Amino acid sequence: MQNKQKLREAGLHDVYYHIRFRDGSGYTVCLVLDKEGGLLARGIAICSRQDQFNRRTGRTLALGRAMQAIAHKDCIQRIHKPYVSNIAKVSASGFIWKASYLPNLTSYEMRTVFKEKEKVGV
Repeated sequence: MQNKQKLREAGLHDVYYHIRFRDGSGYTVCLVLDKEGGLLARGIAICSRQDQFNRRTGRTLALGRAMQAIAHKDCIQRIHKPYVSNIAKVSASGFIWKASYLPNLTSYEMRTVFKEKEKVGV
């Protein structure tokens, strides 16, 4: 909750999406937008097959990582292939870092951000 409060105080906005695979694995992505609707950071929480997929937990982890990227003004926490069973699926999305500062949007994220901008009137 602390990160959410910091986000609001800074006038930033968070957007989430979840991808879940048939084997039970998946990932949650948090995109942090600035006041004008520009992308500032991306945080990713990866759920392995051994974990119980939980959107709330994923959102908390993904937001925390996005906030870390903003604080460091850098990409941090490289996704390590040996530790993630669904790394091929995550990597196929173009993700290298769990926390990215000023990342390039995927085409799916572009659509997601556009919808969010329309919703909040940015």
